[in-house]
Amino acid sequence: NNVKVRLDDKMNAIEIPKLDLNLNKQKLDFVFNKAFYNGADLSSSKVYLYDLFDEKKAGIYLRIKSNNLKFDEKLAKALEDYHFSLPFYQKSGKIKSDLELKIDFHDKGEIFYSGILALENASISLADFNIAKAFVKLNQNNLNIENASVENGFLKADFNAKFDLQKQQGNFNTQISRLYFDNGELLDLKNQNVEVKLDYSQNVNI
Repeated sequence: NNVKVRLDDKMNAIEIPKLDLNLNKQKLDFVFNKAFYNGADLSSSKVYLYDLFDEKKAGIYLRIKSNNLKFDEKLAKALEDYHFSLPFYQKSGKIKSDLELKIDFHDKGEIFYSGILALENASISLADFNIAKAFVKLNQNNLNIENASVENGFLKADFNAKFDLQKQQGNFNTQISRLYFDNGELLDLKNQNVEVKLDYSQNVNI
């Protein structure tokens, strides 16, 4: 029984070749051995509904675990419906993920999320950065990026960053190898350490 699951009506489907449902007391487990999203293997992921018969406590638990996740724009926007929002989405490359989300359905319910993302040779939407490597830690509204190496059309740098996801603001401690415009004619800055503040609550401002 090939099952297709969408977190919203715009994202590509998560494909599950065989799905069993296991109801035990107030917990409904989605049991599967294999699952895929855009070619990425999600087979180690986990989904269940909890406290089904208590409308004030009922919710969903998602564990998104993969060695080659495609955290694309459609998936990023779908997770926003579950109150999970990152300041970027993946355009290409590889992301190793282990994310946990626990979301109460009730309007006044609680939302919990935590996890890690390991990026390798990935391109992301934020300033069209190409990331050689980066390690991302998420704990509720705090997101830390560690040991990141990035490059785009005008910048090559290493940085660590801290984000407040609720305020949609971030601070970057950045070691710039080179920052240049117009092939270095307009600006050519090398080997500088700078702190950058980012506000992405509306448009991106640096």
